[in-house]
Amino acid sequence: MRVVLRMRKKGVLILPKSIREAAGIDEGEVIAEAREGEIVLKPFRP
Repeated sequence: MRVVLRMRKKGVLILPKSIREAAGIDEGEVIAEAREGEIVLKPFRP
């Protein structure tokens, strides 16, 4: 699934509910991984 998001004030991105549910992302979770030239959003599972 591919989604285009728009950056809002103060750097806020809003993930649609369908994306959060499909990825198993809950409120307050750490989900960003920075790579060279890209940002990957996925649940952080230590």
